[in-house]
Amino acid sequence: SGKGVPAALFMALSVTVLRFALELNLSPRELLHRANLTMLNNQESGMFTTAFVGYLDEKTGDLIYASGGHLPPIHYHQQTGTCTRLAIHGVALGVFAKATYDESVCHIEKGDVLAFYTDGISEAINEADEEFGEERIIATIQSLATQSAEAIAQAVKSAVIQHTKSQGIFDDETLIILKRTS
Repeated sequence: SGKGVPAALFMALSVTVLRFALELNLSPRELLHRANLTMLNNQESGMFTTAFVGYLDEKTGDLIYASGGHLPPIHYHQQTGTCTRLAIHGVALGVFAKATYDESVCHIEKGDVLAFYTDGISEAINEADEEFGEERIIATIQSLATQSAEAIAQAVKSAVIQHTKSQGIFDDETLIILKRTS
């Protein structure tokens, strides 16, 4: 949340807290809970961050996950060619101490794609003040689903650049594409 040096320092704190919490071998829900409390106890700036934590069992394809206020990732299902959202709700980290986090499980098949992105991607605006939108992300994934994760990510980034043209970047633009290949 925010921009400039204070936001950069808070993001460094956030990354450090989440990395430390990962080493504790906690469930996604408990990891977010502990990270939230640690962030609240180590900052007074009123800043917050969102996070999505998931553990993928590579053998079974089961993904257990929890969200701390992050946009729901998009799940492309190779068998049907459709996309769903991993819609689970949770409060952003650093907002309030009594926040609770739910967990959910989904199955990732060979050829499936997961897209994690920040609002800088979905809310990138063009000259007509139209947002890039989640539907354009979905359309790009569906049209390139047989390609590599890197190719899909590059295509989404290129589409955002084409959409915004001379408008420039107004927010962070983070995109992670994961594809199960085995």
